[in-house]
Amino acid sequence: MSPLGPVSFESKDTGPWIAREINEPGYSQEMAAKIDTEVKNFVDSAYAKAKSVLSDKRGTLDRIAEKLLEKETVEKEEYEEILKIRTDGLADSS
Repeated sequence: MSPLGPVSFESKDTGPWIAREINEPGYSQEMAAKIDTEVKNFVDSAYAKAKSVLSDKRGTLDRIAEKLLEKETVEKEEYEEILKIRTDGLADSS
């Protein structure tokens, strides 16, 4: 969980007019900076995890790409076979 806790920072004034974007938020600039920092932390963490998963599964992704370049469409059975075969002969765990 974020150090900010389970809170909502939306504006109380959610009128239907277009100019509502220019209204001041219901929190300080200091709180806005904390929110920005937490959002950046979430995005950076998700990016690192995605990059790690893609790196770990690079061989499988390459095999799928090769098959798609060859055929354009891969049926379920072919896809499952690609996921099972790894260069070391073991089945993928995901």
